[in-house]
Amino acid sequence: MHREVNRLQHRHLVDGPSWRSHTTVLGNPGVQKRRAEVRRASPPRPSLLVGDLAACHDAFSKLQQRVAQLLEASGPAASQADWEPLVVRCRALRESLMSLGRLDAFAMRVFEVSADVCLRARDFSEFLKSARHLLHDIYPTLASQQAMEANAALEAVSSRLANTRIAACERWAEFAGNFLLYFICVPAKTQGLDVVSVLRGLPHSLQRCSHVQFATSVKCALQAGDFTSFFKLHRRASWSQRTLLDLKLVQMRAWTVSVLASAYRTLSCRSAWRMLALNSGCPQAELLALLKANAESGNAAAANAYSALQMEDPNVQALLVFKS
Repeated sequence: MHREVNRLQHRHLVDGPSWRSHTTVLGNPGVQKRRAEVRRASPPRPSLLVGDLAACHDAFSKLQQRVAQLLEASGPAASQADWEPLVVRCRALRESLMSLGRLDAFAMRVFEVSADVCLRARDFSEFLKSARHLLHDIYPTLASQQAMEANAALEAVSSRLANTRIAACERWAEFAGNFLLYFICVPAKTQGLDVVSVLRGLPHSLQRCSHVQFATSVKCALQAGDFTSFFKLHRRASWSQRTLLDLKLVQMRAWTVSVLASAYRTLSCRSAWRMLALNSGCPQAELLALLKANAESGNAAAANAYSALQMEDPNVQALLVFKS
């Protein structure tokens, strides 16, 4: 002990830190014990794995019952909060099946339901995990198995892969389109390289399917600032497509207001509602919010229309006055 103290005293003269704190630790077993407890590794987080295959089947059955209850009670437009608790259960099922190496029809159903639940909960990162595994692993494996079970020649398996996709996996095309829409709509700025990479990774027949063509049309509309085409696509989109398109809705409406402010001197509010696809119960309030946002970003014409609209008599058909 004395030798250690002398060594620390010498270090104090050379390096500068106080040796008294070191001698306190060395001479106090209680402090040493507490230091050791702090350094001890934290316990691992609880495993999300459900268990063996039988436990996965049981968990999935309960999950399906809950999903059916939500759809029956609240309809497809159930609130995001209703679906959020199911995301963890879906993730546990996915991780369990991946740990078991399952790439069969049951795994396909689990990952499809998981993707749907994550979209309804607006958890897009978890949706991406589900869709990627479906497209990169499960669907191609099942399609290849079906082709081989049909006694296709080995050299014809790859050519028959695209032709058997519908029979093997009915929702392959749907998830291909939604997977592409993720890279178009979720990032704040669409990365063209990501979209091209996804397209190249799809079978040729999927590249021509209606779901993928819909996604590419959305990309073109966003890239060109074609709000008319974008709102038309939004109106005819399925619930899953609309969930992803909603992420770009505010951006496209703000762009539309700036275009209208530049193109028109005056415009009726009803026409503006139609052009902006404001179909909610309070379109006027949404219009005011959009005008205010554009005014705050420095658009003088939108600021004029916003100020004039606030002074309009609510009982009279309102008019947007962009330029006086």
